Amino acid sequence: MAPKKSNGLITILATSNTAIAEVAKSMLEEASIEYSLDTDGHTESQLTGNAILRIQVGQTDAVKGKMLLADLEEINFEE
Repeated sequence: MAPKKSNGLITILATSNTAIAEVAKSMLEEASIEYSLDTDGHTESQLTGNAILRIQVGQTDAVKGKMLLADLEEINFEE
């Protein structure tokens, strides 16, 4: 599935799990990749299990960011 583009940004991770989002943000910061959060108008603290948090980066960082976060898509923090 191709990453979603929004406002010139590319979604590299979409999750309803805030733990995964926090790990992803930390990993991107460590790699010095600037990112944006799309929470569909909600603050992060308002997100519920059904809300989707999208982490987006610029086109130049999309491949690197997607590769960096690839393993997070497989993790189930609730097991």
